[in-house]
Amino acid sequence: MGISWEAAYATAFQIQVSNDNATWTTIYSTTTGAGGNETFTVSATDRYIRMYGTVRATQSGYSIFEFDVYGLTTTAPLTGGNGNGGNGTCPWVGSTAPVAQRVRQVLTTMDQSEEFTLLSGDGGSSYIGQVAAIPNLCIPAINMEDGPNGVGDGTGGVTAFPDGENAAATWDPSLIQQEGAAMGAEFAGKGVNVSLGPTTNLVRDPRWGRTYETYGEDPYLAGQITAAEAEGLQSQGVMAMVKHAAAYDQEQYPNGNNDETISQQALEELYLAPFQAAIDQAAPASVVCSYAVINGNASCQNGGILQKGLDDQANWGGFVTSDWGADYNNVASVEGGMDIRMPFPGSIASDLSAAISNGTLSQYTVNEAVGRILTQMFAFGMFDNPQAGSLSTTVTTAAHQQTALQLGEEGTVLLKNNGILPLNPNGTESIAVIGTDGGAGVEIAGGGSGTVIGSNTIWPLTGIQDAAGQNVKVTYTAGDDNGTTDIPQAVAATVTDTGSVAGADVAQMYVGDPAASQDPPQQLRGFRRVTLNPGQSATVSFPLTIHDLASWSPAASAWEVQAGAHRARASRWPTQRSARTSPRTRVCQARRLSGGQPLRLQQPQGCRCVLRHAGAGLRLVPDPHLHRHRAAARHHHRLERDDLRFRQHARDLHRDRDRD
Repeated sequence: MGISWEAAYATAFQIQVSNDNATWTTIYSTTTGAGGNETFTVSATDRYIRMYGTVRATQSGYSIFEFDVYGLTTTAPLTGGNGNGGNGTCPWVGSTAPVAQRVRQVLTTMDQSEEFTLLSGDGGSSYIGQVAAIPNLCIPAINMEDGPNGVGDGTGGVTAFPDGENAAATWDPSLIQQEGAAMGAEFAGKGVNVSLGPTTNLVRDPRWGRTYETYGEDPYLAGQITAAEAEGLQSQGVMAMVKHAAAYDQEQYPNGNNDETISQQALEELYLAPFQAAIDQAAPASVVCSYAVINGNASCQNGGILQKGLDDQANWGGFVTSDWGADYNNVASVEGGMDIRMPFPGSIASDLSAAISNGTLSQYTVNEAVGRILTQMFAFGMFDNPQAGSLSTTVTTAAHQQTALQLGEEGTVLLKNNGILPLNPNGTESIAVIGTDGGAGVEIAGGGSGTVIGSNTIWPLTGIQDAAGQNVKVTYTAGDDNGTTDIPQAVAATVTDTGSVAGADVAQMYVGDPAASQDPPQQLRGFRRVTLNPGQSATVSFPLTIHDLASWSPAASAWEVQAGAHRARASRWPTQRSARTSPRTRVCQARRLSGGQPLRLQQPQGCRCVLRHAGAGLRLVPDPHLHRHRAAARHHHRLERDDLRFRQHARDLHRDRDRD
């Protein structure tokens, strides 16, 4: 250890240690302190350490600039890497000696190349990640599999658990721990040693593609749920690898090169907080460093996050694994706190060997990294009770599926109920299920590494049919939710001849673009001529295509649909009818028909509905300016009556002239 004194130093002092912060034992004492930088060789296995001054060299008390302690109680000694290599004799296997002693035995036996093997993935396994076994040292392979929501990577025969945001919405750490235990059992059954999860990054930008894996935007809640998940996983002998340390919460970086500028206060209070809470409560075996660059320093090289934020502040003793390809510099990453480079070894062996030889990397630093990995391997029984499962094993159970169902139910939040729920169908109702996710296109994960393929996924359509029973009609249409294809709905007008004479009418559809658009406010996009007998009705349909709502963009040199409110108006133009013929309807409403039929809009004169478009589909809402259109319609009717009176008067004059 070492002390760097400021101007005020002690000439007589003691170095003391304690396990309980109450009873102190002196392990070093001097009466000839000289100030400046002093180093001491001591050995202790306690939790606390302090300098106890007895004689001051100045009248200003004691002032220590830096107090250095080399080595953690949870890591192996710094010696090692210069042994003769393994020969198949492994006294540390089956030993009852303390973990630290067994780690020391392996380290002093290992040669440098064997150490380098343990510091990187091998890239050649059927598992998504693996650190190769070293048979001569009886070191088993470390098998890793994606897992925020269950055993991932398409292994099959597993339970697909609800995503992280759903888990956080339960506000139930005991249920989350139960989920973690169920996941851990499935990982173990697949022969997995390390679950790549849970994900405890905060939701700071909804555009981030991994938001569904996380536990929301609150650091306290995220820490509590992460701790419960990790504790459940590790209760089954599977290491939890918490992701991604730290401040990996977005994919849009204004500084470029994935660089984020974050104050120390924000790092401590927001981004490190859930990791530290999980370490304090559950002691996860591993943490992932990310692709992000924080304040100009890559995550896997960032000693301020990995060494200070996790090791020192949280008193953590686990190992750090890079995200796949996130180790940008082998030597700098090992110095910054990364222990395992994934997924391939690359040039790590040659880079580290050269750095040790030229003095830019300490052999002790490499030993520390290997020691952290070995410590967790011994702690999780990998030497004495290796995993016996395989990727082909079916591991899902009815109990695990029930846990997943309970999570889904508890994490579903009803925001408002206008008296509609609960549904109590008596057989006379019908239910419409709309959307691609309702049928075969159901999404149970957000994609990427967090995807889990469950064994018995039930479509929402099927679940609703089962719950409603055979007497309730349930219909389904996929609809369109991407706003880039023709819209499988149509605007229509139901026209009725309420007069006593047959007549003709022309129904027309006009489309209006958002207010910000420079296009004409009303653009004709369809018309239908219809002839009706007295009392007869006809529904005239106008299908809409995405092109009907688009305008030409000179900048993009393409047709584009602008975001905002698009209005579709059904109007009419009279042609031939009697004075009593006034085609109109009494009801203005929208309804969806079954079997993929278009959406029909029954609409009287002057009644409009508005299609709201926000770049991801359309919906019909009442027109806020309906009263204006009704006033215009009444004025239109007055003009029509005056016109008819004029025509009748003209015909009377013509008949009088003929008689004369």
